[in-house]
Amino acid sequence: MNANEPKAKVFTIKQTATVIEGLTEYRIRQMCRCREYFYSKLDKHFPGMKQRYIRAFGAGYECLSPDNARLMGILHDECSRHNIL
Repeated sequence: MNANEPKAKVFTIKQTATVIEGLTEYRIRQMCRCREYFYSKLDKHFPGMKQRYIRAFGAGYECLSPDNARLMGILHDECSRHNIL
């Protein structure tokens, strides 16, 4: 190791859990703020769309296509065909 390189810091399991928990809580707060911002813009620009969006996608962070199974099949087939997966 070069004298100018920073030393690796070693964390205990408890310290690591605390850091991860803090990051997770931060990320959840950020996601909630983003969702509320998104909903406010839906309300502003597309009245009534927020409720339709919530009915269709719920509180999830994924928006699956109604045709998801077929599309995923195509993706997997193409990846296999090109040796990607």
